[in-house]
Amino acid sequence: MPGVTLDAGGLIALDRNDRRVVILLARARETGARVTVPATVLAQAVRRPDRQIRLARLVRQPTTDVVDLGRVDATNVGRLLAASGTADIADAHVVICARRAGQQVVTSDPGDLRLLDPAVRLIAILKNPARATPSDPLLPALRPGDGQRLAGEAACAFGGGSCWP
Repeated sequence: MPGVTLDAGGLIALDRNDRRVVILLARARETGARVTVPATVLAQAVRRPDRQIRLARLVRQPTTDVVDLGRVDATNVGRLLAASGTADIADAHVVICARRAGQQVVTSDPGDLRLLDPAVRLIAILKNPARATPSDPLLPALRPGDGQRLAGEAACAFGGGSCWP
């Protein structure tokens, strides 16, 4: 299933009108791709719902799935945390949701997610892209001015093209 899973960094970037995330989500809307929002990261991102209009719109879209942390996912999250030796429940829930949906993760914390699953497919939105030096060639750092690459990544994320090398 094409689409993306958002972590808290992706939701916060949307809330701050980060054009990289806005473009990715516009592409999702255009193609009818699913957007997955684990409820655990929604809880991390929501602070003033009356002012977080973009976030409220996203979670009300018919193509957005807000995934609860139910019994099965909670068990899988616990197992993943034990196996990785990490402790962030929300990050583990993001990985579980992305795996199940076969989606890439839009994240501002790629390192944390790689600790949980080195094979998880990521679209990194870095907080300070000018300082970024990602060592992983499969981990694209989206920087201002990367419109052409961003369009390609959006096409990849939503099933319309090949992913980066």
